[in-house]
Amino acid sequence: MVSTKTKKIVKTKPDSNLKGEKTNKEDNNSNTNYFITQSRLNRGQRKYCHCIMKLRSNKKTKKQSNNKSHYPICKKLTIDFAQQFKKDMKLKDNEYNPYLFNVNKTNCVMNYDYSKYSLKDIQSFCQEKGIPISFTLKGKEKKYSKDKLVEKLVKNYLTNKLSK
Repeated sequence: MVSTKTKKIVKTKPDSNLKGEKTNKEDNNSNTNYFITQSRLNRGQRKYCHCIMKLRSNKKTKKQSNNKSHYPICKKLTIDFAQQFKKDMKLKDNEYNPYLFNVNKTNCVMNYDYSKYSLKDIQSFCQEKGIPISFTLKGKEKKYSKDKLVEKLVKNYLTNKLSK
C-alpha cells in the first residue's frame, strides 16, 4: 500500500502590508519593559515611574513654573488607574490591588532599565536632580554620554540615601 498524503501549503501574512496598518513588529514597541528584570516594583509603581520619566522631558511640563509639576500629575494618574482597576475587577477593600502603592516608598532610580530610555529623558532626569549634563574640555563644552549620566544618577541616589 502506498500512502497518498500530500503536504498542505499554508501562506503566512508578510510583516509589512501596503495599507499602512500596524504590524506585529510595531506592536512590540508598546510592550517594551522599561524596568530591570529584578525590579520588585508592582504595576502601579511601574506606571508611576514611567510617567515621571516621560513627563520630565516633556516641553509643556518644563515650561510650567514648578519644575517638579509632573509628580502630582503622575500620582493622580496612578490613583485613578488603581480605582478603575478595583471597579473593573470588582475587588473588595481588603483584596490585593496591583496598582496601589505608597509614593514615598517607591524607588524609581534603581529600577529603571536606562537602556530603554532616550538620552533626552536621562538628561532631563539629571537636570532635575541638579546633576550637570555637560563639562568643559579645552574651552569647549561637551555633553556626558548616556552611560556616564546613568552612573552619576545612581551615585547621586546612593549618596543621598546613605546620608539619611
